[in-house]
Amino acid sequence: MALKRWRWVWGPALAAALVALLALPPRSPSESSLLVAIGMFGDWTYVGARQPQRDAVQGAVATLRRRLRDGELVDSLVRAARGTRALRSSDGRVTVVYETPLTRDSARVWLAAAQGELALYPAAGGKGLPVLVALASDPARWRRMPSPEYWGWFGVQHLVSAAESRGVCAVTIDLHVRFTDASQLVGRNAAGQPVGRFLDVCALYAGFGLPGAAAQWATGGTGPWWYYRYPVSTALQEARRPVRRGTVVYEQAGSVPWSGVIRWVDVGCLHGSDTLCARWARFGGSEPPWFYRYGQYFSRAQVVGYLLTHGTPAQFAAFWHSSQPAAAALAAAYGKPTGQLVRSAFAHWFDIPEAGGPRVGGRALLAGLFWAGLALAVAVTAARRRTVQP
Repeated sequence: MALKRWRWVWGPALAAALVALLALPPRSPSESSLLVAIGMFGDWTYVGARQPQRDAVQGAVATLRRRLRDGELVDSLVRAARGTRALRSSDGRVTVVYETPLTRDSARVWLAAAQGELALYPAAGGKGLPVLVALASDPARWRRMPSPEYWGWFGVQHLVSAAESRGVCAVTIDLHVRFTDASQLVGRNAAGQPVGRFLDVCALYAGFGLPGAAAQWATGGTGPWWYYRYPVSTALQEARRPVRRGTVVYEQAGSVPWSGVIRWVDVGCLHGSDTLCARWARFGGSEPPWFYRYGQYFSRAQVVGYLLTHGTPAQFAAFWHSSQPAAAALAAAYGKPTGQLVRSAFAHWFDIPEAGGPRVGGRALLAGLFWAGLALAVAVTAARRRTVQP
């Protein structure tokens, strides 16, 4: 009888589609999924939201605990600022508290660095909040802490959640945490004067006061957008001058041979998609997936630094105090679409990457299509002539 070629073509295709539907449900797999374990979906650190209600409750509880902890810590720092181990700037904008074995001369360097960092920011003309910098250097205190999280795993934390109720924006710097590197937190300007890189959002509080609802985009949050630390003070200095642009890697291999990352959001943003730029910068829309799928190229600090240097202080102040959603507030303050502003900011630091994948010319492509069609025609002709004996 003649070979039923269509049965042999469609049978395996339908079977493969059925297997794909069973193995790939229409949702993100959980961290216990086999696909995650073998590296075919995300990576082993991917966490799926399996129970949104529970996650929301746990997140709210964690937020309240953090605010309570931050408030108690700021209260203790304010009391310490009234003691003998405190230094204040002449204008009263910055106070530094320190402990043994740090000396008063060392604390003066940190105070000068904080003042130098504030001087980088444009003046808004309004009343800002004072800044309190706490330098933790006592080994005995570190051993008494119930958890390293109390002072921040990464050595520096900004206690902005207590700023409104306490009237001060506090920054803690724990010099015992292994991630803390003083040489990365204090630099020097051309005149040799110390300039800090640790005030970050507290410098915005000092220059513009308490933020409105829109500025929550720039002052808080967790996850990939805040994980990669890029000091706003550094971004401010770089945004004011031409810099050597980097290049976004279009595709990056994963930890296993069959996995990898195609940075389509990064590349699409730089190629002109304002929607993707706004999504990357967390202006509305859904939260992008896991950190490693979006790389470490763009940062919140670059957007903030660009806005501060490519607009007037009044424009940034209008955005900072706005009660509108962040995207609408930014567009209203600067008179440009939010995605366009974000793309302009990222384009200051990065060149538009070339599209990835193999490249062929038009003649080679047509030749390949011709030979592929010829091979298919020969295969179909041969299949028509094949028969099998019963």
